[in-house]
Amino acid sequence: MVNLSMDFSVPKRSKPFIIFEIANNHFGSIEHGKLIIKEFAKFISEYDFDFGVKFQYRNLDSFIHESYKSNSDFQYIKRFTETKLSYTDLLELKNSAESLGFKTICTPFDETSVKKIVEHGFDYLKIASASFTDWPLIEDISKNNLPVIASTAGATSRDLRKVISFLTKRINDLTIMHCVAKYPTEDHDLALDRIDFLKNNYKNINIGYSAHEIPTNTSAVGIAYAKGARVFEKHIGVETNEYTNNKYSCTSDQIRFWLESLSNTIDVCGFDSKNIDASEVNVLNNLRRGVYAKNDVNSGNTLKFDDVFFAIPSHEGQLLANDWSKFTSWTSLNSIKKNDPIYKSNLDESSNEHRIESIASVAKVMCDNAGVILPNIINFEISHHYGLDCFDEFGLILITLVNRDYCKKVLILFPGQSNPEHHHKIKEESFYCVSGDVKLVIEGEILELKAGDLALIPTGKRHSFSSLNGAVIEEISSTSVPSDSYYSDPKIEMNSNRKSRITLWN
Repeated sequence: MVNLSMDFSVPKRSKPFIIFEIANNHFGSIEHGKLIIKEFAKFISEYDFDFGVKFQYRNLDSFIHESYKSNSDFQYIKRFTETKLSYTDLLELKNSAESLGFKTICTPFDETSVKKIVEHGFDYLKIASASFTDWPLIEDISKNNLPVIASTAGATSRDLRKVISFLTKRINDLTIMHCVAKYPTEDHDLALDRIDFLKNNYKNINIGYSAHEIPTNTSAVGIAYAKGARVFEKHIGVETNEYTNNKYSCTSDQIRFWLESLSNTIDVCGFDSKNIDASEVNVLNNLRRGVYAKNDVNSGNTLKFDDVFFAIPSHEGQLLANDWSKFTSWTSLNSIKKNDPIYKSNLDESSNEHRIESIASVAKVMCDNAGVILPNIINFEISHHYGLDCFDEFGLILITLVNRDYCKKVLILFPGQSNPEHHHKIKEESFYCVSGDVKLVIEGEILELKAGDLALIPTGKRHSFSSLNGAVIEEISSTSVPSDSYYSDPKIEMNSNRKSRITLWN
């Protein structure tokens, strides 16, 4: 399966960006356009969102074919012609929006308009869904140092991959918008699950939602936020005796309900909060078991599982059963009597958890860079033959993929790391170097392996291996038995804690 994920990084939004789309709802009147902008500017002070106004630029002299300029049979030609504003008028509208505190966005439909948008000093360029694969226009847009927002209605997975790959190589700030090109879009056609697709496959790009549902629908925007959208586009208008809104443009009253729905969803979702409520922790701690001394504990003793028991109630500052970990040890600073609670203030804590997690994370990155696809759940076996403090010099990471009559493992050596001499009495194994360099020594014979090299290690043969720059190795062998590694250095055999195991989701 092809992995569509793109590994770029663009500035991530800390709060929603609301884009009010005027489109042709100014009806060719600069006064009505200013009225719309002023009417919706009140929301800037009412909500802690970023706000922008979006316009559309078309150079109708070249955009419409000469033979069709007066042809009213084509709906869009008639609308564009009847609502035409000069670039001078459009610039005045843009400046009006800016003076009221809006960011400004504009969609060009031709290359001349791209030039005008840059000249007029807009903050963002927008690519309409109809132009998403318009390569001459996209190439022209990409030449300008402006953030780009692109709508994706009707785009296939292949279109997305090509266009996003192209744009991210040329611009520093890209947002892709889920969009459905039906005006208005019925609820059953909103396809909001597509936001999941965009978020999962383009993880480091801002995702947005261009909303074309009927104005009374206030739930879709909240669902889009919960799915990961952070940029929201909505068509707006002001109804007068002369002008009426189309079926997908909102009045300011309708926008208020829409914004309230978004705001309420953010409150429910927690607005990306990484902090845990202290009151929540207190409630849980009242239900958690405290650690108590099973027998008298002398000062300086390291707590063992047999030295303690777990029971309620727990006391403030007490070590909890939830704190007990195979990667952490606690040494008593003062003596503790039998049945007494054990308080953290009376313990010296030593933890290897972050170190183990860091080692596993680096190993995963090395596998990713080597093109080795790991399972969804990765069981890391970390060998630290002389202790974790010496891991960078002596150690190895093993990931067992299958172990039956046959066995396959992935071995990862960090740069400058060695796996000490040992042999197997049962297992025969072969090393296939996937990436990096390996110095393999078998019974004194040195083999220098590089990516693509294969080496056999017969049963009973003493061997060690190391890497100067780091290596990822695929080991193919007969059944692997945990007790079948016999190290030449007796100090390793005496170290009963020479392995740490951790499971991580990929």
